[in-house]
Amino acid sequence: MKNLIIHAGPHKTGTTYIQGLLHNNKDLLQASSISYPDAYYLFLGHHYLCNALNGNETIEAIREKIESSVGSATTCILSSENFIFLTDKGMKKLKEIFPSVTIRFVLFSRRPSLRLISRWHEEVKQGGSESLESYLVKHIIRPMQSTELNIVNYIKKVESIFGKNVCYLADYESASKNKNVMAVFQKAADIDVDIADTSTIVNKMTPLGEIEVIRGINLVAGKNGVLKGSNIREAYYELVKQDESFQIACSDLISKIDERSHSLDIGNTGFDITIAEILKNNYASQIVNEISTPERKTIDYPSTEWSMDPELQDAFRIISDYVIESL
Repeated sequence: MKNLIIHAGPHKTGTTYIQGLLHNNKDLLQASSISYPDAYYLFLGHHYLCNALNGNETIEAIREKIESSVGSATTCILSSENFIFLTDKGMKKLKEIFPSVTIRFVLFSRRPSLRLISRWHEEVKQGGSESLESYLVKHIIRPMQSTELNIVNYIKKVESIFGKNVCYLADYESASKNKNVMAVFQKAADIDVDIADTSTIVNKMTPLGEIEVIRGINLVAGKNGVLKGSNIREAYYELVKQDESFQIACSDLISKIDERSHSLDIGNTGFDITIAEILKNNYASQIVNEISTPERKTIDYPSTEWSMDPELQDAFRIISDYVIESL
């Protein structure tokens, strides 16, 4: 192996879409001496590797697992949005594992405020119970220090360990708009394989009112000790599919939550503009596609005010109890 490509996402930038195409085209990649290996593999990506690097697994053990899986290929692609959580220890270990291999990091930059909404959405799907209002305040109060908002912090950490010009960036908004996310990834990774983009919708979001209901049930389930990852979301949708009366009750509650929603302008906030300028001024030569212009987008987001309405409290309690009892 001569080249190692670390695709670090981050979350909500088409990572699963890219991983799916890499997974489905392993043979085509192999024909070009590129491996998308099975080592540390979980659901399309190498999500277990972050834990191994940050944890106590030895350098020798990690090297052996990856090299045996890569075989004779000269290039290896490892992809996980969890790589964004690599600690200094994990990155230094990665460098020690492959001291003579050229390592390239591939990152997709997404407008921070848009990504933040998607991240909250994903957190709730995976069992989170923090309200959107709380989640936003936590990050927006110190945007430049937030790992969710400021990708420059990650780039600087990588450069401090691996040196300059090892991070290659793609603008997610431009790639998504042009429907060439995979083509842009290949350009950033410096690989030439004929893997075509598909018409698959990347990062399609569930309506936020519906996510708010799931968040509330996650909160109750957590207090009752029955929350396990995404089990509430899965049970909720199974009941919606099977029980028409439950589906109607949920739709009614969601519509009333939506009536109490607030509007929020995102997409061209101060930190959206600031981070775009930092990337443009300092990393232009490492950005492989057109840099998108921050544009305002208005969303209606669910406020926790709905939970103070006695009528909606009763409706939610019936739905929540039903979901939890189905586990």
